[in-house]
Amino acid sequence: MRKIIAFLMMMVMCFTLVACGGPDVQPAIDAFNSASDVFDRLGNTLNANAEAYPQELFDAVNAKAEEMIAYKEVLESGEEFTEEQIAEMVEVFAGVEAWALETETNLGEWEIKVGDKQAVIDTFNRVSVVFDELIDIINADIESYDQESIDLVNQMVNSMLEIKEGLESDKQFTEDEVNSLLEQLAGFEEWVASAKEALAK
Repeated sequence: MRKIIAFLMMMVMCFTLVACGGPDVQPAIDAFNSASDVFDRLGNTLNANAEAYPQELFDAVNAKAEEMIAYKEVLESGEEFTEEQIAEMVEVFAGVEAWALETETNLGEWEIKVGDKQAVIDTFNRVSVVFDELIDIINADIESYDQESIDLVNQMVNSMLEIKEGLESDKQFTEDEVNSLLEQLAGFEEWVASAKEALAK
Protein backbone atom coordinates (compact mmCIF):
# COMPACT_ATOMS: atom_id res chain seq x y z
CA MET A 1 0.00 0.00 0.00
CA ARG A 2 1.19 3.50 -0.74
CA LYS A 3 2.27 5.58 2.24
CA ILE A 4 3.65 9.08 2.31
CA ILE A 5 6.21 10.89 4.40
CA ALA A 6 3.40 13.09 5.71
CA PHE A 7 2.49 10.17 7.97
CA LEU A 8 5.88 10.59 9.65
CA MET A 9 5.45 14.34 9.76
CA MET A 10 2.40 13.98 11.99
CA MET A 11 4.70 12.71 14.73
CA VAL A 12 7.54 15.21 14.36
CA MET A 13 6.12 18.49 13.12
CA CYS A 14 3.08 19.27 15.16
CA PHE A 15 4.80 20.82 18.16
CA THR A 16 6.00 24.39 18.58
CA LEU A 17 9.65 24.77 17.69
CA VAL A 18 11.89 26.68 20.08
CA ALA A 19 12.91 30.01 18.63
CA CYS A 20 16.63 29.55 19.15
CA GLY A 21 17.52 32.36 16.80
CA GLY A 22 15.59 35.00 18.71
CA PRO A 23 12.08 36.41 18.41
CA ASP A 24 12.56 37.25 14.73
CA VAL A 25 12.45 33.51 13.91
CA GLN A 26 8.92 33.15 15.27
CA PRO A 27 7.19 34.14 12.00
CA ALA A 28 8.98 31.26 10.26
CA ILE A 29 8.06 28.86 13.08
CA ASP A 30 4.41 29.93 12.93
CA ALA A 31 4.32 29.61 9.14
CA PHE A 32 5.97 26.20 9.39
CA ASN A 33 3.47 24.87 11.92
CA SER A 34 0.53 26.30 9.99
CA ALA A 35 1.71 24.59 6.81
CA SER A 36 2.35 21.34 8.70
CA ASP A 37 -1.20 21.26 10.05
CA VAL A 38 -2.68 21.52 6.56
CA PHE A 39 -0.10 19.17 5.07
CA ASP A 40 -0.70 16.50 7.70
CA ARG A 41 -4.46 16.73 7.18
CA LEU A 42 -3.87 16.08 3.48
CA GLY A 43 -1.59 13.18 4.38
CA ASN A 44 -4.22 11.64 6.63
CA THR A 45 -6.80 11.82 3.87
CA LEU A 46 -4.50 10.19 1.33
CA ASN A 47 -3.26 7.47 3.66
CA ALA A 48 -6.81 6.59 4.70
CA ASN A 49 -7.71 5.66 1.10
CA ALA A 50 -4.35 5.18 -0.58
CA GLU A 51 -5.58 2.98 -3.44
CA ALA A 52 -7.95 5.70 -4.65
CA TYR A 53 -5.12 7.98 -5.76
CA PRO A 54 -2.28 7.59 -8.28
CA GLN A 55 1.37 7.16 -7.35
CA GLU A 56 2.08 10.44 -9.12
CA LEU A 57 0.21 12.31 -6.38
CA PHE A 58 2.04 10.46 -3.61
CA ASP A 59 5.36 11.25 -5.25
CA ALA A 60 4.46 14.95 -5.33
CA VAL A 61 3.42 14.90 -1.66
CA ASN A 62 6.62 13.09 -0.74
CA ALA A 63 8.69 15.75 -2.48
CA LYS A 64 6.94 18.52 -0.53
CA ALA A 65 7.33 16.55 2.71
CA GLU A 66 11.06 16.15 2.18
CA GLU A 67 11.35 19.88 1.56
CA MET A 68 9.52 20.62 4.79
CA ILE A 69 11.65 18.18 6.78
CA ALA A 70 14.81 19.81 5.44
CA TYR A 71 13.61 23.24 6.56
CA LYS A 72 12.57 21.84 9.94
CA GLU A 73 16.12 20.62 10.49
CA VAL A 74 17.41 24.08 9.62
CA LEU A 75 15.02 25.72 12.06
CA GLU A 76 16.05 23.33 14.81
CA SER A 77 19.76 23.81 14.17
CA GLY A 78 20.01 26.75 16.58
CA GLU A 79 21.76 28.98 14.08
CA GLU A 80 20.82 32.62 13.71
CA PHE A 81 19.11 33.78 10.53
CA THR A 82 18.98 37.03 8.65
CA GLU A 83 15.67 38.74 8.02
CA GLU A 84 15.97 37.73 4.36
CA GLN A 85 16.40 34.07 5.30
CA ILE A 86 13.43 34.18 7.64
CA ALA A 87 11.31 35.88 4.97
CA GLU A 88 12.36 33.23 2.47
CA MET A 89 11.32 30.42 4.82
CA VAL A 90 7.99 32.08 5.52
CA GLU A 91 7.40 32.31 1.77
CA VAL A 92 8.32 28.65 1.26
CA PHE A 93 6.02 27.46 4.06
CA ALA A 94 3.19 29.62 2.77
CA GLY A 95 3.68 28.10 -0.67
CA VAL A 96 3.56 24.57 0.71
CA GLU A 97 0.42 25.39 2.67
CA ALA A 98 -1.26 26.89 -0.40
CA TRP A 99 -0.26 23.84 -2.46
CA ALA A 100 -1.63 21.44 0.17
CA LEU A 101 -4.90 23.38 0.40
CA GLU A 102 -5.32 23.42 -3.37
CA THR A 103 -4.50 19.72 -3.61
CA GLU A 104 -6.94 18.92 -0.82
CA THR A 105 -9.67 20.94 -2.53
CA ASN A 106 -9.10 19.20 -5.87
CA LEU A 107 -8.61 15.62 -4.61
CA GLY A 108 -11.67 14.54 -6.57
CA GLU A 109 -9.81 15.26 -9.79
CA TRP A 110 -7.00 12.94 -8.66
CA GLU A 111 -9.19 9.96 -7.81
CA ILE A 112 -8.50 6.89 -9.91
CA LYS A 113 -11.54 5.97 -11.99
CA VAL A 114 -12.00 2.22 -11.55
CA GLY A 115 -12.85 0.37 -14.76
CA ASP A 116 -15.20 -2.55 -15.35
CA LYS A 117 -12.95 -5.55 -14.67
CA GLN A 118 -15.81 -7.96 -15.35
CA ALA A 119 -16.01 -6.73 -18.94
CA VAL A 120 -12.38 -7.75 -19.41
CA ILE A 121 -12.99 -11.14 -17.77
CA ASP A 122 -15.98 -11.83 -20.04
CA THR A 123 -14.01 -10.83 -23.13
CA PHE A 124 -11.01 -12.87 -22.01
CA ASN A 125 -13.17 -15.98 -21.57
CA ARG A 126 -14.73 -15.55 -25.00
CA VAL A 127 -11.35 -15.09 -26.67
CA SER A 128 -9.92 -18.05 -24.74
CA VAL A 129 -12.53 -20.37 -26.23
CA VAL A 130 -11.69 -19.52 -29.84
CA PHE A 131 -7.99 -19.43 -29.00
CA ASP A 132 -8.15 -22.95 -27.57
CA GLU A 133 -9.97 -24.11 -30.71
CA LEU A 134 -7.14 -22.71 -32.85
CA ILE A 135 -4.51 -24.41 -30.68
CA ASP A 136 -6.35 -27.73 -30.97
CA ILE A 137 -6.36 -27.42 -34.76
CA ILE A 138 -2.63 -26.68 -34.82
CA ASN A 139 -1.71 -29.43 -32.34
CA ALA A 140 -3.67 -31.97 -34.38
CA ASP A 141 -1.29 -31.49 -37.30
CA ILE A 142 1.62 -29.57 -35.79
CA GLU A 143 4.17 -30.94 -38.25
CA SER A 144 2.43 -28.98 -41.01
CA TYR A 145 3.32 -25.61 -39.48
CA ASP A 146 6.65 -23.81 -39.58
CA GLN A 147 8.44 -22.84 -36.36
CA GLU A 148 7.80 -19.13 -36.91
CA SER A 149 4.02 -19.66 -36.86
CA ILE A 150 4.25 -21.85 -33.77
CA ASP A 151 6.43 -19.27 -32.01
CA LEU A 152 3.89 -16.56 -32.79
CA VAL A 153 1.07 -18.60 -31.29
CA ASN A 154 3.19 -19.31 -28.21
CA GLN A 155 3.86 -15.58 -27.79
CA MET A 156 0.14 -14.91 -27.85
CA VAL A 157 -0.43 -17.71 -25.36
CA ASN A 158 2.07 -16.08 -23.01
CA SER A 159 0.33 -12.73 -23.43
CA MET A 160 -3.02 -14.33 -22.62
CA LEU A 161 -1.51 -15.97 -19.53
CA GLU A 162 -0.19 -12.60 -18.34
CA ILE A 163 -3.63 -11.07 -18.74
CA LYS A 164 -5.18 -14.04 -16.92
CA GLU A 165 -2.76 -13.63 -14.02
CA GLY A 166 -3.70 -9.98 -13.66
CA LEU A 167 -7.41 -10.73 -13.81
CA GLU A 168 -7.09 -13.39 -11.11
CA SER A 169 -5.33 -10.97 -8.76
CA ASP A 170 -7.00 -8.50 -6.40
CA LYS A 171 -5.80 -5.62 -8.55
CA GLN A 172 -8.32 -3.00 -9.52
CA PHE A 173 -8.03 -1.73 -13.06
CA THR A 174 -8.45 1.89 -14.09
CA GLU A 175 -10.71 2.80 -16.98
CA ASP A 176 -7.65 3.31 -19.18
CA GLU A 177 -6.25 -0.11 -18.23
CA VAL A 178 -9.60 -1.76 -18.95
CA ASN A 179 -9.85 -0.10 -22.34
CA SER A 180 -6.28 -1.10 -23.18
CA LEU A 181 -6.92 -4.74 -22.24
CA LEU A 182 -10.17 -4.84 -24.18
CA GLU A 183 -8.38 -3.44 -27.21
CA GLN A 184 -5.60 -6.01 -26.85
CA LEU A 185 -8.07 -8.88 -26.52
CA ALA A 186 -10.06 -7.64 -29.51
CA GLY A 187 -6.84 -7.73 -31.51
CA PHE A 188 -6.20 -11.32 -30.39
CA GLU A 189 -9.75 -12.32 -31.25
CA GLU A 190 -9.49 -10.81 -34.72
CA TRP A 191 -6.15 -12.53 -35.34
CA VAL A 192 -7.47 -15.91 -34.18
CA ALA A 193 -10.56 -15.60 -36.37
CA SER A 194 -8.37 -14.80 -39.39
CA ALA A 195 -6.05 -17.71 -38.61
CA LYS A 196 -8.92 -20.17 -38.28
CA GLU A 197 -10.40 -18.93 -41.52
CA ALA A 198 -7.08 -19.35 -43.30
CA LEU A 199 -6.64 -22.87 -41.92
CA ALA A 200 -10.13 -23.85 -43.06
CA LYS A 201 -9.21 -23.18 -46.71
